Amino acid sequence: DPPLLLLDEPTSGLDPAGREAMLSLLSTLATQHGKSFILCTHVLGDVERTCETTVILHKGKVLCQERTESLRQQRDNSYRLTVEGDTQAFQQKLEQLQITWKLAERDVVLMTLPETMQTDLLFRLASETGALITELRPDDDDLEKVFHRLLDQSPNQTVGEPTLLPFPQEPVH
Repeated sequence: DPPLLLLDEPTSGLDPAGREAMLSLLSTLATQHGKSFILCTHVLGDVERTCETTVILHKGKVLCQERTESLRQQRDNSYRLTVEGDTQAFQQKLEQLQITWKLAERDVVLMTLPETMQTDLLFRLASETGALITELRPDDDDLEKVFHRLLDQSPNQTVGEPTLLPFPQEPVH
């Protein structure tokens, strides 16, 4: 009865019902049988559903190693805004306040507010700059978007030497 399972793309090639059965099996092995597993996959939704810790590798280097829940919480202050009017002045004001933003589409701005800022500030800034926010909604990143955001933050940098992960004392899944 091995305490640690190594799984390489366990849902690859499965139909939706088979995929669901495999993910349920992994959850059962972890919660009811105390098994730990290392799941190697490109299907980051599977990681989000089944793993407590996520390690993101890029070009053989550890780009990120965090609890999956922490990665989810990083997106809590992320928003998608549709802005009309003088969007350049609005974006300049965001930069002055050191608010991270990115133009996703012609009038769609993605941003992450610092924890201390509330969304009402965005409406005030828009009003001051002659812009109009016609839509504001949370930008619900999944792990795939988090992965791409991490790549965008350090596209050509070496993030560090690969890290040897300690064998967990408690079951990790």
